[in-house]
Amino acid sequence: KMSKQKNAEARGYAMAELKKMNLRVIPSYTNFIFFSLGNYPGEFAEDMMKKNVALRSNTYPDGKWCRLSVGTLEEMQQFFKIMKSSFNS
Repeated sequence: KMSKQKNAEARGYAMAELKKMNLRVIPSYTNFIFFSLGNYPGEFAEDMMKKNVALRSNTYPDGKWCRLSVGTLEEMQQFFKIMKSSFNS
């Protein structure tokens, strides 16, 4: 029960951060979130790997998308610090 609660808290935080960045987010009740990368220039997964963040991004007919695994709240906070710096570069 505690694990589900902590996962829901971290997922909720992550989804809210993505929405603040005006990125399209697919509703999730699992341990991952699927979101659009919008107009991100370049290869997001490669750029994040250079910052020691491993994730997967793909291009689909309607644009670039990313699958983000939900970690702890602290891990999600760190991820968004790094992600926002990548979007603002």
